[in-house]
This record gives sequence, C-alpha cells and structure tokens, in this order.
Amino acid sequence: MGNIKRFAEFIFEGLSDLTKSALDSVVLEDPPGSNKGDKVEAMQRSVGISPGDPWCAAFVYSIFKNANLDPAIMKRIPKSGGVNKMWQSATNVKKITKEEALKNPDLILTGMIFFYLTKNDKGQYPGTGHTGMVIKVDKNNKTITSIEGNTNPFDGAREGFGSFVITRKMEDPSISKDPKLHPSKMLGFIDFLDGYRNPKDPEYSKFIKSLGKIELAYRNQTIKEIWKIQKFPGILDQYALNYENRDK
Repeated sequence: MGNIKRFAEFIFEGLSDLTKSALDSVVLEDPPGSNKGDKVEAMQRSVGISPGDPWCAAFVYSIFKNANLDPAIMKRIPKSGGVNKMWQSATNVKKITKEEALKNPDLILTGMIFFYLTKNDKGQYPGTGHTGMVIKVDKNNKTITSIEGNTNPFDGAREGFGSFVITRKMEDPSISKDPKLHPSKMLGFIDFLDGYRNPKDPEYSKFIKSLGKIELAYRNQTIKEIWKIQKFPGILDQYALNYENRDK
C-alpha cells in the first residue's frame, strides 16, 4: 500500500499545476444520473440551486469562478442555474446569434458560452436548455466542440451524469437520437471575455491554456465512459432510475 502511495506521489510530482487543476475539475455524478455528488452540489450551491437540479449552467459559472480572472468578468456572468435565464439576464455582454455564427464562424472563439433550448412537452419553445464552453470551432462543418457539465458522452443529452467533451452543430446543437428533441433551438453565444482577450495578459493566457488541459482530461473521461456504456449498455437504465429518484 505504501509503495502504491509513493508511486502515485511520484506521478503527480511531474504534473504541472494546470494539469492537476484539470484532473481535479473532472466531474462525475454520484450516483450517476442523480444530479448529485460532492463536486456537483458545490457548483449547485454556488448559483443557489439544490441537489438534484440540472447543473450545466452552474458548471459554466464555476469554470469562470475558479479561473481567478478579473473580477469585472464575474460581474457580467449571471449567477443562475437556468440556461434561458442566464441567456436572457446577461446584459452589457457580447452576444452572437445563431444566424451570425452560421454566416461567419470566425466570430466564435475559445471560451465563449453556447446556449440552446429544447422543446417542452407540448413541442414548443422554450423548454429545457443546455449550455457549455466552446473550445474549438470547425468552420467548414459549422460545428463547435465544447466542454460541458450534466451531459453524457453517448448522445450528448442535456441531462447526463458528468463533464465531457461534446461536438455539436451550430444549426441544431442537439445530438440526441430522440427525434422529438429535434430541431433544438440555438439561442447563440456569449463572450463574457470580450474586452479581456489580450494574449499578453498572463492571467488570460493561463486561462486559455488551462482550457486545453481540461479538454484533455475531459476527452479521456469521454472515451472511457463511451467504452463503458457500449460494453455495459444496461448501466444507462440504472442511470435513468437514479435520475427518476434524484429528488428523494
């Protein structure tokens, strides 16, 4: 046991602070599907929502909160657990609509936040929503790759069980296999970093670099979870049951 501990310490001594931070940021619900767990509930508390509540918006808020950027940036970001509420209440910020993004994908930058809505039970908008942070843009295919909380790596559902790397279309960002969830409604993108994107600023450069580390950590987790689901598809039924019992 002591040898294992010493080996682990040796491995982590070789990691940069950014890499350690990236590994620490990896989130899995406990139990999976429940919208609960120590890390999840800490994020939920930070925006005033309860265990069991959807936490994708809380995840976005926590990325900025933990980055130690200029306090003026945090003042721009609504402390909200609701996707549509965060989008609507964000004022004095740079917003880019879906139409603008499709016309000129160059407008979408690393660190921007996407927002989209799904339909409600009556097939109308606004229903529930989802959000995440853009890390890459494919201009030719007009897709975004993002780091997201409360999703799953199998079909990108907005009610998932952890933090993963997902690729979505700007036109219809839902990648669910459920036809009822299409088309989803992309509201657009917000650049909370607008005016602070200075490559010479060490804090900004550190933040962008940290996103690359986080992407790697989340991508590894994404690959692992996809493999697990493919090998043991029955676990999705247990995750669904955990979701049904999340308020208990």
